[in-house]
Amino acid sequence: MKYKLIIGLIFFLIFYNIAIKGSDWPLFLQNQKRTGVSFYTSPEPPGLLKESEIGVTISSSPILDDNGNIYIGTLLKTDENWTRGYLKAFNQNGDLLWQLPIEGEIDSTPAYFNGKIIFGAFNGIIYCVNVQGEILWQYDTKSSIRRCSPVFDSEGNFYLGDLQGKFYSFTQNGSLRWIYDTKAPIFSSPSINSENIIFFGNDAGKVYALNLSGEVQSSFDAGSSVRSAVAIDENDNIYFGSLDGTVFALDKEENLLWSKQTNGAIDFSSPAIHPDGYICIGNEVGFFVLFKDSGEIKWSIRTGAPFRGSPAIGTNGTIIIGSNDGKIYGFDPEGFIRWQIDTGSPVLSSPAIINESKIIIAGLSNKL
Repeated sequence: MKYKLIIGLIFFLIFYNIAIKGSDWPLFLQNQKRTGVSFYTSPEPPGLLKESEIGVTISSSPILDDNGNIYIGTLLKTDENWTRGYLKAFNQNGDLLWQLPIEGEIDSTPAYFNGKIIFGAFNGIIYCVNVQGEILWQYDTKSSIRRCSPVFDSEGNFYLGDLQGKFYSFTQNGSLRWIYDTKAPIFSSPSINSENIIFFGNDAGKVYALNLSGEVQSSFDAGSSVRSAVAIDENDNIYFGSLDGTVFALDKEENLLWSKQTNGAIDFSSPAIHPDGYICIGNEVGFFVLFKDSGEIKWSIRTGAPFRGSPAIGTNGTIIIGSNDGKIYGFDPEGFIRWQIDTGSPVLSSPAIINESKIIIAGLSNKL
């Protein structure tokens, strides 16, 4: 089986040349608060520009550098074992620029800051690579890093966790700043609020709030593993899902505002925050949009397959997410399907809206 990088665009892209100033999608879910909201409207509807072979990938999602080049982590299966990963770079047309082999699979999403790409791998090593694909430095955690995508603060220090439960802070030059041990595996990608507090969950069901010095400010017990990223709104309220299917809303001191059971495990998917006041998240039975203020379900859809990716939202309000039914959906805020693309096989990756005419997402395909 092989995955493909799917680049969607509206048909009149050929008449436009949209310049990118700075990276428009440098992190998983776009920004430090993990809201999933783009600077751009989304194509309505998108058409397929190109499918690029990228090997085999599980849940890594695309990010962009300042020039609009695309980076994604992959897995390569050999001898019935997952033995190797690649960090791959593409231009916006889907042409491969380079690939860096890693002796460890990559299923987490890389992060981009100031000419550097940071990511972790199954072998427990954190890598820093330049935009030419050269390793600048690496750090061995002696553990494994799964699905936890780094986040950067305004100084370029970055943060991520491993499966031993340790949460790390490094400078962008690779100097270890501190380690906080949560004593339970960390799959959750950290986020940072407007007061420079870092939020993330672990498999013990705890959601931690640390300051940039690694000091615990608060913690919340969700009662079940928290593997989703924590999304943060304009008031610094936080939202996340747990493995037992509950969506939570807390204030910035981690006092409970509301919780809502969705009756399906929330494992891979992380919430996005719709500008109209909704929380959008997938689970093992469907896709849900909840009122941000109350947690009541505005609408949901069940296609007979899990929604394991995380949503991206355009400025026109379209909610874009892939499903294990093989389709990429564009929903309007009221739950109507504006468009859908059938890729023919499960879509586990999360989309990136990179300008007003392109969406990038990785999907599984049996085609060679």
